[in-house]
Amino acid sequence: MRKTMRCGALFVLGSVLFLPAPAAFAQGAEDAARSQSPQGLTLSAQVFCSETKLRTVNVRLNWSLTTVARDAVKVATLASAKQTLDTTVYAQGFEKGLYATLPVPAGGAVKVVPAVVNQAPAAQPARETPRAFQIRLLEARPVPPDTRDLTSGEFEVVVEDLEPGVNYTWRLTIETPSGKLVSAPVTVQAPVCPADMIEPRKMQPKKVPPKKPPIAKRL
Repeated sequence: MRKTMRCGALFVLGSVLFLPAPAAFAQGAEDAARSQSPQGLTLSAQVFCSETKLRTVNVRLNWSLTTVARDAVKVATLASAKQTLDTTVYAQGFEKGLYATLPVPAGGAVKVVPAVVNQAPAAQPARETPRAFQIRLLEARPVPPDTRDLTSGEFEVVVEDLEPGVNYTWRLTIETPSGKLVSAPVTVQAPVCPADMIEPRKMQPKKVPPKKPPIAKRL
């Protein structure tokens, strides 16, 4: 009896040990990151596939200030402050001046705001805007206090049309009466949405089997 139980236990243990590990980057999976600066500015980013547009990757960014930080910079609400989002897809892109900027409309009123690519110095030839920077800010709104949770901040924006498979690094700048607040950067990878992997099927004409010749009757 003990021998039977021991074999059964080994079998269960072996089954657990040899379970396949989950994929590190699944198709259409969401990636999220969060940072907090020493000044008390928190920035969160989460990428996701659009539910209304095929082959479209979006990112939702949230941020907030701690009470101590708010008192220090004398900002009553983030909706009234001048806020700017920067993003880069290059290593040390912010230091090299290779990034795109999205101004956040005051008060959250927004239609569509395209990204403005940081211009190269005059001594260098102008570069073609990379596909990864052809993004647009779609939504911007302050988050009501009664709807906030652990994942939301005081302000939220949605940026559309990220390049699948590309790592985006984001930072936020808030201009206040006491100076500028700059968030710590966050990096997320844009997923490959399921529609990007599916080729449209071509309609093939339905094959009609040839008619068999009638069988001659014997007289």
